[in-house]
Amino acid sequence: MKTLIAVVNYPKQSKDFIEYVAAMAIDLKKQVHLVHIEDPVNYPLGIPGSTGAGVVQVRESLIRNSKEVEETLGILVNRVKKDIAEELSIEYTAHVGSVSVFFDKLIDSKNADMIVIEGKGAQDFWTQTPTNMEIIENTNLPVWIIPLSQKYESFKEIVYATDYVKEDLETIKKLVRLTNNYLPRITALHITDNADFEEKIKKTGFQEKVKTETNYDNLSVKLLNKKDKTNIPDLISNYASNNKANLIVVLKENASFLRELFTTNQTKRIIEKSKVPVLVYHEAH
Repeated sequence: MKTLIAVVNYPKQSKDFIEYVAAMAIDLKKQVHLVHIEDPVNYPLGIPGSTGAGVVQVRESLIRNSKEVEETLGILVNRVKKDIAEELSIEYTAHVGSVSVFFDKLIDSKNADMIVIEGKGAQDFWTQTPTNMEIIENTNLPVWIIPLSQKYESFKEIVYATDYVKEDLETIKKLVRLTNNYLPRITALHITDNADFEEKIKKTGFQEKVKTETNYDNLSVKLLNKKDKTNIPDLISNYASNNKANLIVVLKENASFLRELFTTNQTKRIIEKSKVPVLVYHEAH
């Protein structure tokens, strides 16, 4: 059985996140490995190459904290498992060290095929922690970002942000396979300021091609016009909210969209109310 690695950012407040991950793993037929990572590079005195008593104190403090975190996770895991009827394997680790080095080893050792990250609070959901962003940027696995205190529900309404490039077609096929148990309605949503774009899409037969290659009929294509002062995250979030979508999917190689989506100064004022989980695919996966 494949493993879902879940990154816990706020251990003492993570019961809701662990419950979410457990329910999701049962639906997707995965086992779970929870991990909390403290990278010394995120602390001023913990930068590699630094010396002195301050550096030692920082690392010793992080190590003590990691032991406390493991105890906390153990207690929360036991509470969560008591409330679920299905048999589910949940392991947990607290680690001090480089995110990238540790994560590569963890993925290999646990036979992982996806990552779920505990996002920040609603007011700064899209401006993630350094650890979150390093994982999102560097892994080839699909990454889910779940807002704090999110309650799990089956993914019935999915918005896939598309540039209508060939990589999108392959990603949609993967999305259909992954979410097949949910039988969701998938909307391939494109934001454009090109008045002729809709006619071009019709000529290419993108929607028909996707349905044919995925053998999935509950899929539609939607175009939204981008006005000069309207940004892409605003349009995506509003569309998802208005259509009661409970998952937004993006392809990391759609660089223009992802860059705008995760730029703090672009989204800080408009994503405050967004509580929609996000799934980031990578072209190589």
